[in-house]
Amino acid sequence: MQFNELNELERSVIEGKGTERPYTGIYYKFDDKGTYLCKK
Repeated sequence: MQFNELNELERSVIEGKGTERPYTGIYYKFDDKGTYLCKK
């Protein structure tokens, strides 16, 4: 299976189960409707 190239932060979150500090980040209050896919 072939995967997309991930940057360091993406790899940390997707593969290493890393997270941001609670209640921070650009998506904290993000609630747009849509279909979301894994970048990997």
